[in-house]
Amino acid sequence: MTRRGLFFQSLSLAVLCILCGFLWRPYLYWETVTFQKVADGVFFIGERPDHPTLQALLKNEGIRTLSDRGPGDMKLFSSLLRWSSRLFPYTSPFPHYPPWNAVEILRRIRAGETGGFCAQYATVLGQVLQGLGYPVRFVDLADESLGDRHFVVEVYSREYGKWIVLEAMLGFMYVDGRRRPLSALEMHKRFAAKDLAGLHAVPALGIAKDHAFMYRNIRVEMRNNFLSAPVYVHWERKDGKDSIFFFPSLMVWSGGGTSFRNSPGIPVKDESVFNFTPLSPSGPPRRCWTLRGLDGRLSAMSPGQVIRVRLPSKVLADAIRQLYGIPADYHPLG
Repeated sequence: MTRRGLFFQSLSLAVLCILCGFLWRPYLYWETVTFQKVADGVFFIGERPDHPTLQALLKNEGIRTLSDRGPGDMKLFSSLLRWSSRLFPYTSPFPHYPPWNAVEILRRIRAGETGGFCAQYATVLGQVLQGLGYPVRFVDLADESLGDRHFVVEVYSREYGKWIVLEAMLGFMYVDGRRRPLSALEMHKRFAAKDLAGLHAVPALGIAKDHAFMYRNIRVEMRNNFLSAPVYVHWERKDGKDSIFFFPSLMVWSGGGTSFRNSPGIPVKDESVFNFTPLSPSGPPRRCWTLRGLDGRLSAMSPGQVIRVRLPSKVLADAIRQLYGIPADYHPLG
């Protein structure tokens, strides 16, 4: 073969490799997540606890040592709440809003690139708990007028058999007169009934009524896999200012005493659905190469079932867009 022929053969091979790489790129990166069918049309997507970023977070922050301070969820949660509330000063994360990635949040805040308020505190604490193997979900709160908003994390305690709401920014959880930790829905019901007697904050163990009004309206994110599939946002610029809009994957409490009835998301009045018990899948993950294949697996599930799935990151992103109806002008927050 002539030198010229060898050159064109090599060039053709290089072009073919580049083309194949471009076509197969969406299938080069795979993620493993869980899908739990909570009710008909309602799924919760969970991040795996051994996700590399979660484990890097624990290592970077020395959390393994913190988690060894003693037995019992209450002691662990109290220690982590003290830790999270002192991580950084309360400042606005705008205009350089960080992704929902605790490692990146802490790096950017410590480098002076952004700030952090309730959402950043909750994200960091929530992902620490995920790395420790606890099921978590993120909760959006609002007062009666929907003008004041707040963001917290709930952790599922198998010791107590329930969700427990944690005020990551404020550094406490709520307990009743019997020192029983409360969930976000229990806080909502107490506020709606004006039953705040005996409400205390732990670890401070003081009266905790000042922030109870934020539980007038509650809704929960129905996925916590914001590392394998970032949250979707839309930016708008008006009057020289940038505004960010999050597209939520929400389950909205629409029972008595709420103004969130017209909120985006899935309205739920059944307490057993809203406070579903997170399940752990058994067996190896099931591979799904396509969105169609994943749809087939999800449609065959019954409420109360959970599966672990390994799939291309592109297919996971497409599935989230489809499940929650995310518009095309919303993009992953990076």
